[in-house]
Amino acid sequence: MLKQRMVKLFLSFSIVSAALALPAANAYVALGGKYASGTISYSYLGLTANYSQAMANGIAAWNDADTDVSFVYQSDSTKANIIFRQDTYGANIGWYARTQNKPVHTSGTYTKTDIDFNSSAMDGLSVTGRKGTSGHELGHAIGLDHVSQSTQIMSVSGIRQVSVPGSDDKAGANALY
Repeated sequence: MLKQRMVKLFLSFSIVSAALALPAANAYVALGGKYASGTISYSYLGLTANYSQAMANGIAAWNDADTDVSFVYQSDSTKANIIFRQDTYGANIGWYARTQNKPVHTSGTYTKTDIDFNSSAMDGLSVTGRKGTSGHELGHAIGLDHVSQSTQIMSVSGIRQVSVPGSDDKAGANALY
């Protein structure tokens, strides 16, 4: 009986130890939709210098990441997949920027995306904060949703501490494309 208890205790300890030693699984979350191709065009309308820089920095962060997604400039905004804009939506509205994928899908293919920078809220951010916000919104544009890990660009936290896609962000992009 004592031997049986010792074996059970040893097995329980071994299983728990093995589970703790396993590498963490990818923790990306997909929105459900995505673009048909990993090459996604973008353009912009009415961005001031700070927001043109935020857009360019966010795009560079994703283009420099090791993913199957790339963003390419399209001078004709009517032909671009993604359109960046800025407006003054209010500092207390609850968001720095928003992404609207169209058509709205829980599964399926996006054809257009609007990314709106809320300059009322974003003007107070650093260059790095604006870059992280832009990169975060681009993550939504490719089909990624919020995650709880603060080390990922898709983190749900309001003020961007991360300005480049993390390992789970990249894994999500590669899983989608």
